[in-house]
Amino acid sequence: MTRKQRCWKKHIADWQNSGLSQAAYCRGHDISSKAFGYYKRKLASASELQEIVAVPNIAMPPASLNAGGIAIKLYVCDNLMLNIEPGFCQQTLRRILDVIGA
Repeated sequence: MTRKQRCWKKHIADWQNSGLSQAAYCRGHDISSKAFGYYKRKLASASELQEIVAVPNIAMPPASLNAGGIAIKLYVCDNLMLNIEPGFCQQTLRRILDVIGA
């Protein structure tokens, strides 16, 4: 993190603890509200990226396809979908859900 980013991070933390509106805090500290908003968004998205956790690979046996069965699509979050085929292993699914925290 650069010196400038650390400075903005401190301003954002001070603002959150101040009880002031964003505009009032910026006026009181002679800060551009546009710059404040920019760094607030930029640092928030950077911290969200840092919270991503690596998920280990789990070896799964190939699903046995049942011609008469129905597959289930399980949407776990915005960018993760699990296809659950007929005859799936419940224990494996439980392990996957534990690993991803669902």
